[in-house]
Amino acid sequence: MVNIDTSENTLTYRVEARDAGRKIQDILQHRLHLSRIFIRELKAHAGIFRNNAPVFANQRAESGDILSIRWQNAQQDIEPRPLPLSIVYEDPDILVLDKQWGILSHPVKTSPEATIANAVLFHWRSTGAKASFHPVTRLDRNTSGLMLIAKNKWAHQQLSEQSMRHQIHKEYIALVYGHLTSAAGTIDAPIARTPGSIITRRVAGDGQKAVTRFRVTAEYKDASLLSLVLETGRTHQIRVHLAYIGHPVIGDTLYGEQTGLTPRQALHAAEIAFFHPRTKERLALNAPLPADMRQLISLLTK
Repeated sequence: MVNIDTSENTLTYRVEARDAGRKIQDILQHRLHLSRIFIRELKAHAGIFRNNAPVFANQRAESGDILSIRWQNAQQDIEPRPLPLSIVYEDPDILVLDKQWGILSHPVKTSPEATIANAVLFHWRSTGAKASFHPVTRLDRNTSGLMLIAKNKWAHQQLSEQSMRHQIHKEYIALVYGHLTSAAGTIDAPIARTPGSIITRRVAGDGQKAVTRFRVTAEYKDASLLSLVLETGRTHQIRVHLAYIGHPVIGDTLYGEQTGLTPRQALHAAEIAFFHPRTKERLALNAPLPADMRQLISLLTK
């Protein structure tokens, strides 16, 4: 049985008879699903214990042994700031927000304080939560919707593994220019960084595999409403893919054009589903379409 105390950054596990004689590292990796990188970090900080005594990961465990790991919080130079947050779900391991558009997910040199990270740390300081900021899913500044954040290293590692195995379901809603030739389909086109740019991306044969599934849910005079599911998570993937097929997101000035219909790209992260790192139960959450996109739909239907 696994017992997790995130307030103390510890996890304990009683070794079962079937694992008697097995190396501790193997148990951590295959029973507790810890990544090799996480285990390597635990080794470096002497964070692996057997029956409350430090132990080397290549030693063998016996039935009934109590294995425990103790991790250190990441050092984060992020200043808490009282900014508005729309919290959809929170527990000791994770936080899910409905991010408003116009705010960065994480501090950068040009915006070190007015970000989701600053707001989240202020929220945790106000509530007395012992947590550190580990974004699992990120959203562009001008994309709204659900953002998944882990509150400790262990939860982040568990969720990152799910992301790598494509077990985190993410569904977006977008308003795009024009009418698509198919009511549903898949865009399978590799994405690479645009030469000479640190921001923009493009479809390129030597890029990373990128797959987006789309479904048309409504059509207007010169626009369409799409539901999109990501099978991969490349930077700007939806925006690049939709521009590539000739239907850029309305308001996306980076991959399309600004027509004055909306001040930001009409893209919203509407649904997310994943296995909770502690309970292993499937958790599905959604965020309604924000007011500005509803207003844009009203404008397009006139």
